[in-house]
Amino acid sequence: PRPERTCRAVSLPRWDLPARIVVATTLVVSVTAAAPALGPRLSGIVASFPVFAVVLTIFAHHHQGKEAARLVVRGLMMGLYGFACFFETISLLLARVPAAEAFGAALLAVILVQGLSFRLMRRRRPSAIARLGEERP
Repeated sequence: PRPERTCRAVSLPRWDLPARIVVATTLVVSVTAAAPALGPRLSGIVASFPVFAVVLTIFAHHHQGKEAARLVVRGLMMGLYGFACFFETISLLLARVPAAEAFGAALLAVILVQGLSFRLMRRRRPSAIARLGEERP
């Protein structure tokens, strides 16, 4: 949906970065501590996307409101295509080719997919991203 309003740039308080570090570290340590109970597959899923998404979204919402949080989640969701492509490429190639080649191919794949995702995202709603940081007149 179209943004309800634009998000304005804010000056972050001094405690913001240390607070993000503490929150993210706490989440990572919690997931790591729960890993034996969750198992390797579920702990891998929980550790990757939700941890950084939660931290970025909460802080964006706190400092800039719900529209900024929504745009963070939208950007993260568009970024997950490249994330998935990277790991799918690794899973397909790692057992068949040397590690350097598998990671090189995965890096190339993620660059291509992210480029396409970014292009599609900009084409669909250039105004919301371009206005991020500006006040509505």
